Amino acid sequence: MKETIVGATLILGALLSGCGTQANNKQPKQREPTTPLKVENISKGKIQSNKNGKYEVKMIAPKKATVEATYIMPNGAVGTEIPVHSLRNGHFVISEKISSKHKKIYISIGAYNKHSKDHNKNITVINNSYSSQNIQASKKMKGNSTATSKSLQSSKLQASKQNNKDPQKHGLSGLKYQADKYLKKDNSVAFYHPVKVLGYDDTKPYVANIEFKANNESKATMKDGAVSILEGVKKADYKDFSNIKISFTQNVSNANGKTLKNIPVLGYSFSRSTLESIDPNNMDSSDLSKVADSHFDKHVEDD
Repeated sequence: MKETIVGATLILGALLSGCGTQANNKQPKQREPTTPLKVENISKGKIQSNKNGKYEVKMIAPKKATVEATYIMPNGAVGTEIPVHSLRNGHFVISEKISSKHKKIYISIGAYNKHSKDHNKNITVINNSYSSQNIQASKKMKGNSTATSKSLQSSKLQASKQNNKDPQKHGLSGLKYQADKYLKKDNSVAFYHPVKVLGYDDTKPYVANIEFKANNESKATMKDGAVSILEGVKKADYKDFSNIKISFTQNVSNANGKTLKNIPVLGYSFSRSTLESIDPNNMDSSDLSKVADSHFDKHVEDD
């Protein structure tokens, strides 16, 4: 009788042990699927342009994928969208030209489908046209080195040092700092959030777009905010910029009831000379459209 009991105990122990093993063998979490994206003509993260500054980025992705690309500013801000052309059968190409003012540009590319998204691939484009022009300019400068040119270089160096000492007033970061500062001072601007500043400040003259997300706010409140931002712009080194734009975005519903995010609904553009001629402290928000070099006012519900 004892032998029977011992045998049953061993069988039961084996069954329990098997159950524990099954419980601990959990299925590993599956990685979220990604959309493959291959860039063909890239070397160490860089692509060279031709002597005219034109470059081509060739990509391969699944046939039903969407490939998008945007410029990335040196300060990390997202810039304008870059046209991506589909060549069918999963082949895509970007064919653009770099401005002669730029030595290099930065691009972020991503492939998407309905369920998943690939990590963006970041690419640097080197402008050969810019490089060759710089070499010629350098040779010319060495050949014509005079006391006057040395004096000019010295003054530029001093100005550069002065700008670097005061980043709260210089470049895109200076614009952002001053715009934020003067919006905080304006108690009537109920929608205050940090602004986004897009553009470039690597070569003069600079350009900038001070963008503000203003959901659920009236146009009158946005205009008050624009005047406050202008006060901040006037405190920055705006003379380095050829043009500064102030724009406000909202989430807008289209005729089909679909919500479109961050659509520009109000904006003003100011040239350097116009900024120099205005005094925002004495301006009425209703006069913005009169003094701006250009403006737009998109009609949305509840205007």
